Amino acid sequence: MKILFLVPYPVKESPSQRFRFEQYFSVLTQAGHSYEVQSFLQTRKGKILFQRGNMGGKWSSLVAGFIRRFFILFRVPYFDRVFIHREALPAGPPLIEWIIAIVLRKKVIYDFDDARPESDERTSPGAEACLPELGLPRQPRPHRAPF
Repeated sequence: MKILFLVPYPVKESPSQRFRFEQYFSVLTQAGHSYEVQSFLQTRKGKILFQRGNMGGKWSSLVAGFIRRFFILFRVPYFDRVFIHREALPAGPPLIEWIIAIVLRKKVIYDFDDARPESDERTSPGAEACLPELGLPRQPRPHRAPF
């Protein structure tokens, strides 16, 4: 199975990405799956977003990210699944997600990070529900305190 990961930051640069899915890339490969990661920000240009000044560089980095996301739509049909970490675009409506899911009819795995107001995890298993479909074992849930 071919999986496309649409992520905000380059590989190995975001703790959220490393913790949530990058650490499993070798497991996916061992299970016979292939994947490609496409980050919104590039390594060199992404760092300038968090520095003072250089507004031209910041704008060019954002525009380049939007252009990359647009052109990846032409490659999505060649993937079996699309994994979206947080959002495909940092601003605006979920247009890219809509095109992928509705127009291109691809199965999408959303990872909304930790900020999800959901009280009953039994009704929303999240990305973990896709593990059996990928031929990977489910991880046991940690015991939660009753308070």
